[in-house]
Amino acid sequence: MKKSRKKALSMIACLSAAASLALSSCGANNAPAAAETTATAPAATEAADTTVTEATTTTAATTTTEAASTVKTTTAAETTESGTAGAGNEEETVDISLLGAPWPASIIGGNITAELPDRNDDLYMYYNYDYLSEHKSEYISEMASHRADFASGVLSVLNDESVTYPGIGQLRMFMAQAADTGTLAAQGADELMQYIGRIQNVTSTEEMNALLEAEDFPFNPFIIAFPYLVGREQGNILYLAPNFLYADPIFQGGSLYSDPNDPTNAAMLNVLVNNAMVGLMADLPLIGIEPKSVKDVSDELLLFESSYGKYADYTQKYLTAEYGAYAEEIKNTIYTLDQLEEMSPAFPIRGVLRNCMKDSSEKYSVPSSEWLHALNELWTDENLETIKLMAIASIFKETRPYRDNSAYNAILEKYGASGASPDAFAYTACSSLDTFSHLLAEIYTELYLGETAYERLSALTEDLLAAYKELISNTKWLSSNSRAALLDKLDKMEINILKPNSGYYDYSDLRLVPTEEGGTLFGNYLILKKHRQEQELKLLRSATHVDPSWYIVSPTESNAFYDQSVNSINILPGYVTDLMYSDDINKADLLGGIGFTLAHEISHGFDYLGSQLDGAGEPSPVFVDADAERFIEKCTKLADYYSSIEIEPGLNIDGDAVKSEAAADLSGMQAILVLAEESDDIDIEEMLRQTARIWAQVAPETLLYALLADTHPLNYLRVNVSAQMYESVYETFGITEDDGMYLAPEDRIVFWGDDAA
Repeated sequence: MKKSRKKALSMIACLSAAASLALSSCGANNAPAAAETTATAPAATEAADTTVTEATTTTAATTTTEAASTVKTTTAAETTESGTAGAGNEEETVDISLLGAPWPASIIGGNITAELPDRNDDLYMYYNYDYLSEHKSEYISEMASHRADFASGVLSVLNDESVTYPGIGQLRMFMAQAADTGTLAAQGADELMQYIGRIQNVTSTEEMNALLEAEDFPFNPFIIAFPYLVGREQGNILYLAPNFLYADPIFQGGSLYSDPNDPTNAAMLNVLVNNAMVGLMADLPLIGIEPKSVKDVSDELLLFESSYGKYADYTQKYLTAEYGAYAEEIKNTIYTLDQLEEMSPAFPIRGVLRNCMKDSSEKYSVPSSEWLHALNELWTDENLETIKLMAIASIFKETRPYRDNSAYNAILEKYGASGASPDAFAYTACSSLDTFSHLLAEIYTELYLGETAYERLSALTEDLLAAYKELISNTKWLSSNSRAALLDKLDKMEINILKPNSGYYDYSDLRLVPTEEGGTLFGNYLILKKHRQEQELKLLRSATHVDPSWYIVSPTESNAFYDQSVNSINILPGYVTDLMYSDDINKADLLGGIGFTLAHEISHGFDYLGSQLDGAGEPSPVFVDADAERFIEKCTKLADYYSSIEIEPGLNIDGDAVKSEAAADLSGMQAILVLAEESDDIDIEEMLRQTARIWAQVAPETLLYALLADTHPLNYLRVNVSAQMYESVYETFGITEDDGMYLAPEDRIVFWGDDAA
């Protein structure tokens, strides 16, 4: 049987690596132990922090080491073939006068020095030395260590039975069902298997289409759809993307599939595929596939998914395109449902959308629609067995947080990782988008953080916007037209702090089935999933524009981002941990921590991609040609500088890959320095200590390539490179040309303000 399925994949090109993180049908869903990824969402949302799942480090280490050992590392002069954004150069060279400071790559435990370094040689390691030394043999970060703060805060509210709130009783019921491991073990996967059995009984793609369109079949393993906007002046529409078993279509898109042989891609893919393999090993035996055959099945499914997944959109590719190409692409992504049906005559796109109440939108955004063409071409009886396997594996992954997880935990323990405790499993079940993530976030914001947090963070955001307006107004290289357009973007930037402007999901009319009435965790999950679809249908029909990012990312996640589609700055409640905020936090720590994050995100509104959309999120570039060229020159210089930094012998940073995030770091650092300099009660040294602290991280060398797959610079560089660009830092610390933090004035890169030459 396996052999015939392999033969049937005649249209698929070979791929050598894999990825992870599937999303649930018609919406995102966070599976347990899924790798956290960071890239750019369809709305060009940008995540503030990234780590690779610590639970899978054991299995990831081997494959990552293999990737590293077989890769020819690039030098500064051997960066990406496409060169610098908009430059059109086939080959890039690095100005050797921009050689990076020889800081130890202290993100790797083995590189932490035996003694405390001088502050003026290595700002990052100096402020984090005790933390790094204490955890040098671990894989940990200060930010990750505080992610449990959100769960602790919201659970303290839920455990107080005297607290009432709309929907809180339903949440408590669902959480109790998820924590009842004995009942879950007794139920096993029986409820799920009735749906899996229906897939197994399919004998043709025609029958598969009928099943995916059936009202009593609550799954769609192949398409995700969510409320979206293309510019604030447009009405609410629907965004479509492929639903992946391995790669994350929202934050990675087709990036990992498009160039799987790139060393950093290969390392990240290997890490992510190990995450997915844990679930496959736990679930595929339920349909009679022996453990020894699981890898072969996984390879088959990966081959199938990658053949259309490589066409999925990812905004990183536009960083090496001519300025304005991103805006043009956005203009060409809108379709009607009739047009989608014409391009997908085999795959039942209309019926699939109807089944999840998403067929009533007048317009659909489908960037890089080639993936839909490719999926349609694969939708043949010849590939039926693989299609069925893909559907089954995706549904297994989607439903894993809502059924007995003992087999999954056993696989994790086999590889030396810990399975989730009953309480942790229950919390995970409640924190997905399909269940109670919006209610958890609302409770945390309203009942745990309180109004003071909302007011202080909103005021901080306004102060940072004012700082940027000052910097933009004083930037001499900008023409009056570009300056006016950038100031307009800042004036119109929406602020979604701790809650979306379009509101959280409404749980007031939700009715789950209690255990004593025969209710089960799995059955109630399906009720919640339908409830979410109804909420999204209301959003689509609403006259108020949606805030797309809040409906594709769980607001319980530790994340902050800028959303280009509506020109908004967003802080999810999950990001506001004890590390970032408390009511008694001083101004320096507030500005150096979450203030740096906010300032970083705001700057994406006028970076290489953000500047191609106007203040309403419409595709209309704000830089005139000459200004665009000047901005690109600065980005190129920053990329060259990063490319000159050697992490370990023979391995340099890929400056082109990180330049967008590195530019945001530089801009963010400049903005918080402006506010500190203008305040009488903010100490710059104290502020930068906090900036260094929030990025404290240690990882084993075996994960270095996976860490390099992130589009953000390595954490120690985010601090040191950003700080060494500004004269106020030199004045504060007394940095001289004999210090490791020193960079000659002519080599410093400043984008905005009086010092931006």
